[in-house]
Amino acid sequence: MNLHTPFDNFNFGNKTCYLSGQAADEKVEVFPLWLQNRFQLQDKPFRQLNEKYTTYGKLKVPVNTGLQKEVINPFETKVENAFTSGYEAVKELSEQELFWWFGKLMYGIIFNEIQVALLEKPANEPLSFSATLISKFSNHLRFLQSLFVPTEFEEFVPYSVSVFKVKQGDDRFDYRNEMNTLVASLQMNGFGIVVCMQDNGENKRLHRPALELVHGKELHPIQFQEMNARFYYSAYLFNRIPQYVMLPPADASQKYTISAMPLHGGEGKSLFDQWNNKTYCQVLEAFWKPWGFVLYEIYKNPEQPMSFLVDEHGDFNGKVDQPF
Repeated sequence: MNLHTPFDNFNFGNKTCYLSGQAADEKVEVFPLWLQNRFQLQDKPFRQLNEKYTTYGKLKVPVNTGLQKEVINPFETKVENAFTSGYEAVKELSEQELFWWFGKLMYGIIFNEIQVALLEKPANEPLSFSATLISKFSNHLRFLQSLFVPTEFEEFVPYSVSVFKVKQGDDRFDYRNEMNTLVASLQMNGFGIVVCMQDNGENKRLHRPALELVHGKELHPIQFQEMNARFYYSAYLFNRIPQYVMLPPADASQKYTISAMPLHGGEGKSLFDQWNNKTYCQVLEAFWKPWGFVLYEIYKNPEQPMSFLVDEHGDFNGKVDQPF
């Protein structure tokens, strides 16, 4: 099949399926209805890049009915069953399935943002979009298409996926994303997930010591959000733009093959810019907003910022008693 490549000519109309490029027969919600119904999201505000607000319920994308019925609906049902069951069921989902689900949300949001930008730009002027972002978003769509186009990732995965068990207080919906770095996270129903969608697994490698520290532990929500902040900040520090080689199959019986170009190089330069505790604490302040901690408290000791994950001995802190 011919792959849908809308970034070649910025074809983001409503007559073609946002994923496959086939004829679109309907529009569906970016945030699936089961999720909207569980948390009454339909009329809740969703902030867009132009600083205006829409609602979760109004974020929709054009789809091909056949693809929706044959591929997306069964996949969404599988994720819904796991997410509504809780952590143990979520752990049974593969990292690729979690990438597909978060990637589908992310691309739906990107699609809506581009539609808004195309509507708002002056007539006869090109859309102001960086070549880097176009490349990242185009790659993201191609990886997402592996949901329905047979594709082999050759000796790599393009993502970091981490799943955590989180103490269940109020079943609250906490979804975040950052489009420029392609990071998204979700906390609900006793679990937390963070996905870096185009880092070739490097963020997960960077945070391996912390991940090993919390392995098998049940995190307090404030601890999950601390881990979340670490991933969002390191994704910002990641200073490579991954490049990929995509080869079409020789015949219909074979798969597309995607391989990653080496990230290393640049005279031994690290893959991540230098970690700055003050900047990290500013990120952490945003993630800890529900608990009311401010930057002054978090950054009081610049060499050792406040942490609920690690105790004074460098071990996992299992005695967090802050309210949910």
